[in-house]
Amino acid sequence: MGIDASIAMSVQDNLSAAIVSMKNNMTAFRTDVKELEKELYFLNNSKTNIRVDMNAAMIQVKNAKKAFQELGDAATEAERQAAEADWKKAEENLENIRQQYDLVSRQVRQTTRDMESASGALSRAENRAGGS
Repeated sequence: MGIDASIAMSVQDNLSAAIVSMKNNMTAFRTDVKELEKELYFLNNSKTNIRVDMNAAMIQVKNAKKAFQELGDAATEAERQAAEADWKKAEENLENIRQQYDLVSRQVRQTTRDMESASGALSRAENRAGGS
């Protein structure tokens, strides 16, 4: 009688899981980059608007200072105090706008760095996927 021999084989596909993982990572990176691009667009628009406001505030400070300096001897003390208060208020407003501008500028720089980092990571992931 013949001897029956059986061979058991097991095959495991590890490559498909790695490819799916890389695909998911690349999709996440692309989403991150798109979100950062939107944020950067919004921040740049905000920065432009703040710059316009800052220019208007500078003109307001200049006019308030000029009005205070042009008060003659006929002006009462109350008029002088009111003109000086207007000038100081305009300067405070300008300083607040400058601080907002600086803050948005820092956010623009940070978002740009984040976007460059995410783009670099996406490039590296694509290169690895292409090399595989």
